[in-house]
Amino acid sequence: MSTNTGRIYTRRYCRLVSKKAKLAFVLLLPVLMLAGCGIGVKKVLSNSQLKTEFNNNTRIMLSARGYAGNQVTNKKTKTVKLSKTNQEKVKKEQKEVQRSLNKLNNSRLLTGYPRSVKSYTEGVNKYLNLLLQDKISKKTLNKQFHQNTVKGMEIVSEYQNGKGSTLFNLALTADEASGYKPEVKSKGVTLKPTKTKNKSTVTHDPYKQLRKVKKQENEQNHIKKVNREPRVITLKIVLIALSALLILLIFLQPSKQDDAMNALSDTGGATLFTRPKPRGMQRLLINSTRVCTACIVVVLIVLNQLMK
Repeated sequence: MSTNTGRIYTRRYCRLVSKKAKLAFVLLLPVLMLAGCGIGVKKVLSNSQLKTEFNNNTRIMLSARGYAGNQVTNKKTKTVKLSKTNQEKVKKEQKEVQRSLNKLNNSRLLTGYPRSVKSYTEGVNKYLNLLLQDKISKKTLNKQFHQNTVKGMEIVSEYQNGKGSTLFNLALTADEASGYKPEVKSKGVTLKPTKTKNKSTVTHDPYKQLRKVKKQENEQNHIKKVNREPRVITLKIVLIALSALLILLIFLQPSKQDDAMNALSDTGGATLFTRPKPRGMQRLLINSTRVCTACIVVVLIVLNQLMK
């Protein structure tokens, strides 16, 4: 009598555990769906924070260029070498750049603005590494500087309404002093050496042509986004429907705890290895759950690609 009572309580306990496990899975499913869509726990940097990081890195790049002095502009000089004192200063500035890179890497790069600032920061870090070498070609150093300037022009034009800060305007002036000027081409922006005699000041608007190119690109991207929006909405509706169907299928499936407890009883051991395969409705529910899970995975992958 006591044995039967123990079995009854054990079965009730197993059923309760099974229900709790299903409830935990249902609660965990939305979290997994959000993670599949690319939604993480990283902090999002605001536009003002990104602009601050951009200006700080520009200041560091100008300061590092100032440590080289006239070596980067003198025509007779072919190589650049910093003194030990200036190398120590550059190393301190490099720590600030590394801090900025870590801050950007630990943030959510949802749009092109943080990605562009990160790329710009990496270019500044590369420029500092070149300066720390024993002897570096002046041409290589100036080339890296003007590549950073081009990236900065794209950021200012696209994400800062074409209004460059005083620091970045100084970077443009320094870039022209090295013999480069901005020139817009059909596939973006490049810098081309200029033969003008007066290189001390910027005599043209470096953003005017660039704004035209970026405006055309933004219009094309807007058209693509508008055409893509109906598909995104449709996939989201399909994802919600599949999730609800999956939850329903999980609750409709019979519990397997009873079979496990019967296998441990005196008479259940004989049927442990002769248990029939699921048939009928049970088999349909299991196969439907597998198909529904696979469909959710496919929809999440497609939706993630469309939302990039």
